[in-house]
Amino acid sequence: MQLKRPSTARTVASQLRRLVRGRTKVEQILIVVIVVLVLLIVWVELEPKRSEREAETTGADEDRISGAEEETSGVIEERRSLGKKQQEKNVAVKEAEEAANSKQEVGEPKLEIFVQRVRNALGPFMKKYTDKVPAAPLAEDSEACGVFWSSRMDGWSFPPCSECPKFDTLKEAKARCVQLVEGCGGVTQLEDGEFQIRPLGGGPVQSASERSWKKIPDFCKTKNTVQSSSAKKVWDAFHDATDAALEDDSLNLMKKLYDVREDGSIFISIASYRDHTCGATLKKAFERAKYPEKLSAGIVQQNCVHPTKCMTGTGWANTRQWVKSKGPDPDCAEEFCKSELGRKHCEEGRVRILRLDEIDSLGPFFTRFLNSKLWRGENFYLQIDAHTDFRSHWDESLAAQMRATRSYPFSVISNYPPSGTPSDTRPWSALKEPSAPDSDYGVPSSLCGCTFETAGGEHMTVRLAQTGRRYRSELGRPRRSLFVAAGFFIAHGSIVNNVGFDPFLPFLFMGEEIALSIRFYTNGYDIFGPSAEVLRHEYVRKESPKFWESVGQVYSAPNLHNQLTDLIVQRVQNLVRFPEADAPQKIRPQTLLTRLDAFGLGTVRTADQFTKIAGMDLVAKTQSVPDWCYDGRDPADAVEADKLKRLSSGLDVDLLH
Repeated sequence: MQLKRPSTARTVASQLRRLVRGRTKVEQILIVVIVVLVLLIVWVELEPKRSEREAETTGADEDRISGAEEETSGVIEERRSLGKKQQEKNVAVKEAEEAANSKQEVGEPKLEIFVQRVRNALGPFMKKYTDKVPAAPLAEDSEACGVFWSSRMDGWSFPPCSECPKFDTLKEAKARCVQLVEGCGGVTQLEDGEFQIRPLGGGPVQSASERSWKKIPDFCKTKNTVQSSSAKKVWDAFHDATDAALEDDSLNLMKKLYDVREDGSIFISIASYRDHTCGATLKKAFERAKYPEKLSAGIVQQNCVHPTKCMTGTGWANTRQWVKSKGPDPDCAEEFCKSELGRKHCEEGRVRILRLDEIDSLGPFFTRFLNSKLWRGENFYLQIDAHTDFRSHWDESLAAQMRATRSYPFSVISNYPPSGTPSDTRPWSALKEPSAPDSDYGVPSSLCGCTFETAGGEHMTVRLAQTGRRYRSELGRPRRSLFVAAGFFIAHGSIVNNVGFDPFLPFLFMGEEIALSIRFYTNGYDIFGPSAEVLRHEYVRKESPKFWESVGQVYSAPNLHNQLTDLIVQRVQNLVRFPEADAPQKIRPQTLLTRLDAFGLGTVRTADQFTKIAGMDLVAKTQSVPDWCYDGRDPADAVEADKLKRLSSGLDVDLLH
C-alpha cells in the first residue's frame, strides 16, 4: 500500500494543536492569532509569484502528458507559444462579443411602462370616460407604480427647514425622503454641498445658489380617483410623470443605443391615430420599394378597440359631427403580417409596432418621440403620416435625393406632397432618373412661407404655407428650402442622436412644424425641398376622427384641447424666440421649459439666424417669403461655413465628406 502525503493544511493544524496544548485560553488565542498573521504574510509574498508562474506556464497541462520529459525544449516552447496565442485569441473574441452585445445589455426603451406611468398620472382626469370604456393595462403595477424623482432643477429650492436632516449623498437623502411618505416633498442641495430633505410646502421656489429634486408621488394610489380637468392640472400631471420616466435609467429613454448604419436602410416612422388607412400605407411602402429588405417600419398605433363604444367624426366645419363608430379600429400591421408580402418582413423584425389605446393619444409631438425609440440605427429616417401613398421605387429615389444634397449627411428633405391616398391601387411608375422630376408633377413645391395665428387662445403660433418655385427645370439635385413638414420629411439617421424628438409638447397640433424646422436648423441641418415627388398624402379626411376630438371626450371637458394648446404652445414660442416668451420669467408655468438642454435649440446656428433668413418679424407677426427660397438658392448662411462650425461642435464629424 502506498502512503498518501499529508496535506499542508492537516500538517499545520497538527502542529498548532501541539503548541496550544496545556496552555491557558488567553495564550491559546494569542498563538492562533500569531500563526494566522504569519500565514497571511507568507501568502501575500508567495501568491504573486504563483500567479506569475501560472501565467508563464499557460498550456502546462498539455506539456505534462506522458513522455513530456523526452520532448525537446523547442517543442515545449512551441506549445507554450500556441497556448498563449489561443489565450489572446479567446480574450479578443470575448471583447468583440462584449462590444457587440453592449447595447443589448442596456436594453431597448421600455415604452409600454413609460406610457402606462403617464396614463396613471392622467387617470383621475380620464376616470369618468374609462369607467365606460375601459382600457387594457400596458404594464404590470410592479413596473409602473412607485415613487419616482424629477430631473435636477437648477436654481430651485424647497421651503427652508432648519430641523430637517442633512446627508452627504443624494442617494441617502432620497432614500430617507421616500421613507417619510407624505412628509417629504423633495431634496435640496445646499451651498455647502450637503443634501437636505425638505417638506413639499408650496412647492419649489427660485433660489440662485441651490438646486433640487422633486419627489414624484405614486400615481397608482390616485389613478382611480376622479378629478375635474383643467389645462394646468393635466399639464402638471403629464409633466411630472414624463420627467420622472426620462430620469429613470431603467427605462432607457434617454440613452444613445445605436449608431447610424451607412447601408442605405430606411426607417419609416408612422404615427397612427385611429387611422383606417394605416394598413394600406404600410403595405404600399413595402410593396413599391425597390429594396424592401432595407426598410423598417416603426408604428405607434393609438386605436379605440372597444367592440361597441367607439366614436368617430364625420363631415367638416359646420357639418362636423361626433357619431358612433361601426366597430373597433383596424390594426395597422395585423393583416400585413399575415399576408404573403408582409409575413417575412414581420418575422425578421422589420415591422415594429407599439399598440396603445385611444386614451393614450397625446398628440403628434409625443407620438413622434415614441416613434423615434423604435429606430435601430437605420441610415435614413423617414417620417410620414399613416395616410401616405408611394411611387414605385420611392426608396431608391429618396436615398439618391438625400445623397445629392450639398450638405449631406446634415440635410433634411421635406415638403407638402401632392394629394393622394394609399387606398388608390392604380400604378404609379418609377422615375426614369431616381432624383429627377417627371411630367406628372414637374418641379416640386417647397415650404417657404408661413403665417401667424392663435393657438386656441391668446398665444400665437406659426402655420406653414406651401410655396411654388420660380425655376422651370431641375438638375436632379434638391434645392434649399426653409421649413419642415411633419407629414413628410426624410433625414440622415443621425437626427435621432443629434437632435431628438421633444416629448414635452403633448396635445399640440399647430406648432410641430415650426419647432422641427428651427431645431433642425440650429443643430446644423440644412433643409431642402425634394427634386422629385415620390409620395402622396391624403389631406382633410372628413370621415375620420381627430385626436383633439378625443381629448374633449376622454377628459370629459369639451374645450380642454384649446386650453392645453394655449398653455403648452409657450414652449414653442420660447424656441422661436417670440418676444413675449424669450426669457424664462415670461413663461408660466416654468415647467414648460423642462429639459430644453436636450430638446431645445442647437448650438451650430441661432434662432435669430433662422428667423432672419426666413424673413420673419416676430414683433409684427408677419413674414415676407425670401427670394432665395423661391429660387431654390442657398441663403446667406453659407454651407461651407456651416460645415466648419459643425466640425467644432462635434456633430458626427466622421460623416462629413
